[in-house]
Amino acid sequence: MSPSNPEILYLAVRQYKKQDNFNTMVAGGLFRTTDGANTWHKLITPNGVTAVWDVWLDNVAGKTDKIYIACGSYNGKLNAKGGLFVADYKKEGNYTESDWQMLFDHPLCQYVRVNEMNRESILLATKRSSVNAYRNAGTYITTTGGKAGNGSDWFKINAGRGSMETSSIAFDNKIPE
Repeated sequence: MSPSNPEILYLAVRQYKKQDNFNTMVAGGLFRTTDGANTWHKLITPNGVTAVWDVWLDNVAGKTDKIYIACGSYNGKLNAKGGLFVADYKKEGNYTESDWQMLFDHPLCQYVRVNEMNRESILLATKRSSVNAYRNAGTYITTTGGKAGNGSDWFKINAGRGSMETSSIAFDNKIPE
């Protein structure tokens, strides 16, 4: 939800099986409403993205600064492009493909969170995907905002967790006493 207008909501939709034909996959995407969910409009995302798992609006002093989307596919159906992408927030939602920058390349990024205390710290949860032979699922962190763009500034932090399913991730933003 936009911090400046509760009527503006964003919705991440992953690809799903068509109700009347379970063999057919329907593309998802990133959607936005400006009228409190009465009507939804599909936004432009990076080329090849057909499944968005999570959307995060990064707010600075009550104003949205960046928008992050976690994208991907379990098995590459619809040739869904995976990864973590960021764009400068546009109040009108008029994104173009070139607005999005890839921060992390993985076939299935599931959740993204930005640390309110340090915006360069980002958590990312990925899932197993047949696209990369079910490798490298886990939880990753960067303290540079992922600016390298090639994954070299991200570190896997789930030693011993394996590829267990993640249901949520979060930063603890309490100031230690």
